[in-house]
Amino acid sequence: DPFYWSIDLVSFRIGDKEELGEGIWNKGVKSTLASEVSGSLMQEQQTPKAIVDTGTTFFTAYDGLFEKIMEKLPCRCCDQINNATHPDITYTLRNTDGDLVDFVLTKNEYMSVSKGDFCKDQKYCSTDFMKINIPEEHGPAMVLGEVFLRHFY
Repeated sequence: DPFYWSIDLVSFRIGDKEELGEGIWNKGVKSTLASEVSGSLMQEQQTPKAIVDTGTTFFTAYDGLFEKIMEKLPCRCCDQINNATHPDITYTLRNTDGDLVDFVLTKNEYMSVSKGDFCKDQKYCSTDFMKINIPEEHGPAMVLGEVFLRHFY
């Protein structure tokens, strides 16, 4: 896509559950768009995209997916968070050679800690996702911002 630094996002998983990817996209999401876009664009956009952006702080997800993520990985007092409540997230990307590469982030890597009134004298953990709807002709897509980049690049 000439508008973004994008790579094929083969899968986005929370724990073992795929939330976005070629498997999800090809099982029905794509069919709702088929009547709305041309066949050539449809062929190009069958695989979701990961957009790498140093100007975005957080991870992003589009409307619908963002709410799923926040439901599965809610912000809460840090003492209430563990591997069962907040499993690893995995982005599976396709490199230029066509190989699949998993980028796994733990709760300590995809969450921020702050102090606030929410938890009295305890620390509060926030999930580092924000909602951004990438224009349909360039998506579906998720942005991998600085939270991602600082761990891998």
